Amino acid sequence: MKKQIMTFGSVLLMAAFILGISGCKKDDTPSGIIPVATKIAGHWEVKSYTIDGFDAMSDSYSDYTFCDNGDILEFTENYEISDYYWTMKSDKTCFLTATVSQVTLDYTASESACTPVYNTSTTPASIGGDWSLSADEKQLTVITDDGSEATYDIVSISTNRLKLKTENEWQEVIEFTLEK
Repeated sequence: MKKQIMTFGSVLLMAAFILGISGCKKDDTPSGIIPVATKIAGHWEVKSYTIDGFDAMSDSYSDYTFCDNGDILEFTENYEISDYYWTMKSDKTCFLTATVSQVTLDYTASESACTPVYNTSTTPASIGGDWSLSADEKQLTVITDDGSEATYDIVSISTNRLKLKTENEWQEVIEFTLEK
């Protein structure tokens, strides 16, 4: 009986070992590390975009103006960015797209009527460009077709999540979180 248990245990151990080996996925990179450029290539959705910690994907602004008759007219304008995507191709070209919806005050009509008159617009926007990595692969630079250039620190990167950070000319900290 003891011999049967030992044989059965050996068979189980051998089966687990064989299944473990055959279940391993072949690694296309000798080191097992996926290159940063390979991780960046793909279609990314912007999940978060902040400026100095404030949500830049949407905002509203309340203020007042004076009517033609001298009364005070309060109003609120707002915007929202949706469908915001970065497509980073393996050939180092990129395509950035977004839809911007805005509600703005028509000052002339509002001041004349002394009631808020709003203009509403929804505008799809897109631009192409190129991307590159710094030699140490810790920074991503995007140069759009209109000549705008931005260099981002790569805060973290995985195959499906990318966090970027930069500072603009007014020393505001801009952060993006993108997901595939």
